Amino acid sequence: MSASANANKCCLILVDVQKDFWTAIPQVQQSFPQFPQNVVELLDTCRNMQLPIIHVRAEYNDSSSKWIEQWKLLKGLDKYGPIVQDPEPFAVEQNNEKVIIKHTFDGFLETDLEKELKQMGISTVLVAGLVTGCCVYSTAAGAFMRGYKTCIVKDCCADRTQEKHDLTFNVFGAWYFETVNVAQVKDYVTAQTK
Repeated sequence: MSASANANKCCLILVDVQKDFWTAIPQVQQSFPQFPQNVVELLDTCRNMQLPIIHVRAEYNDSSSKWIEQWKLLKGLDKYGPIVQDPEPFAVEQNNEKVIIKHTFDGFLETDLEKELKQMGISTVLVAGLVTGCCVYSTAAGAFMRGYKTCIVKDCCADRTQEKHDLTFNVFGAWYFETVNVAQVKDYVTAQTK
């Protein structure tokens, strides 16, 4: 069954809110100091609305992430990773929330994310997390390409600079996804489920 044939049901996909991408990268913290507070507000809003929440987390290493050798060449690195699925304390899953482990930038590629969404009858996804121009974008594009109505919660994403963050929305926004801010999530979700 395609996502468009499902009832209008929303889900939050929270991407890579992990210590390797927040605590370990001061540049992201400096560029987006409100990010933790906004993510807490987003999680509270979605939990209060009883929306399903899926935490997608990166686990990158030489044996499971085929792209790492090419990444090291492109970036001039001798070593990359490992990246472990250690969530930030402000974004830890609760008992009923799923965790999907990914080995690439796209939360859908070679994971059970689509299977989980189909089992829940999801047709609309909210996407947020780290970093905007890489894993958030890749996962949002993956959702769109699979037929899900896709919306990025813009102020619940962060990148290494404000310019890189904005570039993602300026280049791809009208092509793959809608955008809202965390304060607009409740109204957006309500409109999707009418």
